[in-house]
Amino acid sequence: MSPELQGSGDGAGQPPPTWRRGSWKLGRGITGALVSVARAGAIPALAMALLFFGTAGAAGLATGFYSEPLSAAGVGFAVCLTSLLVHEAAHLIALRLVLRDAQAGEANQSLANVWVTGPRLQGLQTVATAAAGPVLGTASCAVFLLAGAPGWIVLPLAAVHAANLLPLFPDGRMLLLGIGQIFIGLTGRNGRDQTGSGAAPMADEAETAAGNLTAS
Repeated sequence: MSPELQGSGDGAGQPPPTWRRGSWKLGRGITGALVSVARAGAIPALAMALLFFGTAGAAGLATGFYSEPLSAAGVGFAVCLTSLLVHEAAHLIALRLVLRDAQAGEANQSLANVWVTGPRLQGLQTVATAAAGPVLGTASCAVFLLAGAPGWIVLPLAAVHAANLLPLFPDGRMLLLGIGQIFIGLTGRNGRDQTGSGAAPMADEAETAAGNLTAS
């Protein structure tokens, strides 16, 4: 479920562009972000449906009881798909808000996943955009739990979203990168305040190096 927020980088020696500005007529702003993510989720939704309901059908054939497996599959499918779309929409909306650019970023898809790519961010922009997905993805699972969905279905999916805040996952690595960018910016300013311009080149080089990193 993890997205990748990749830098475009326009300067020499930087990564080539991996995103495009939303050009579809509904691809702008918050509404456009929601529509973009929903469109990207069409193929993964089909794959999830085949997985959940195919497994439930096989269990029904094996046991002779269909209602409970199919009911559990329906809940699992709803929670998994909804939380995935919320997760990715949160990334894309946060990206457009922090950049104040209604067309920034795009939603991408594979057979079973949706992710967001966008321009390179800095500091708090990176932190806010990276954290938005896991936080709201987890929150969407909590809504299902409060609505009465079985905990044995919802809690593992919520844990997956929350775990994306860890550096083992792309979101967590982007979050760590953003924190590092903030730290570098603070130490660079402190160095310039204490020693004048002598500390600036080193801080600027470190900040540039951090900005060139991308989530894998």
